[in-house]
Amino acid sequence: MSSLWAAPFLLTSEGTLIKARVRALNNIGWSDYSAANTVGATVQTVPGPMTAPTRGPASTTTVINIQWTVVADNGGPSIDSYNLQWDSGSNGVFWLDLQGNDGSFSTALSFLSSPSSLVVTGGITYGFRVRAHNALGWSPSFSPVLYMIASDVPSQPSPVTTQVNNHFVRVSWSAVINNNFQAIDIYQVVFLDSLNVPQTIPAYCDASLAVIATQRYCDVPMTVFTSSPFNLVPGTLIKAMVKAHNVLGWSAYSSVNTVGVIAQTSPS
Repeated sequence: MSSLWAAPFLLTSEGTLIKARVRALNNIGWSDYSAANTVGATVQTVPGPMTAPTRGPASTTTVINIQWTVVADNGGPSIDSYNLQWDSGSNGVFWLDLQGNDGSFSTALSFLSSPSSLVVTGGITYGFRVRAHNALGWSPSFSPVLYMIASDVPSQPSPVTTQVNNHFVRVSWSAVINNNFQAIDIYQVVFLDSLNVPQTIPAYCDASLAVIATQRYCDVPMTVFTSSPFNLVPGTLIKAMVKAHNVLGWSAYSSVNTVGVIAQTSPS
């Protein structure tokens, strides 16, 4: 098949009908050529290019999960292998095979930093690329490279603290202990109403705003907590939770605070 791809044939387009004619020879001479066939075998090629692999949802700071989609153009023959390579954190200088044996049909791969011989270190950027194989050979080139940091969503924040600030309740929280190698961009704070249902207060505590996310506190009027939808009885602890966000998603909510400001009303 590969001889048809080269000069003088240059049949490089998959699916092109391979046409031929034949003539016969006897002691008088040659016959005319037959008409060219109109049906029959078509040109087959190596697989086409692949798109870049993607970060799988199981990836963390110590596990890398790589996924890729089936090659769009298999060249005709069935795909019998995918060859996944990584640069082991060398910034594309060295490439090592992770997968690529005949019969390997997997479109996803996970590996651990330990006990596997592959060492994955949180915060390091790793490159991955993939190509496909059929009976005629490998894709002419690897896919574009996926570069990804061994990272994860933030760790769970510590409980919030509360204090009275004039007629406001100031709710403060600490930076998360571990952002898992991706910068924190926003927070979300929820408060528990009288039925312990979490409620947001976007008018006063929208921690997706840069100023609040940076200062890590917000001030909420005390009257908010003693009116609907909170309806806290005076003397009830004002409870809140906070969670942190980075490019990979949200952390778990913090535990609810067990100490702090209690709901109060003005004297009658």
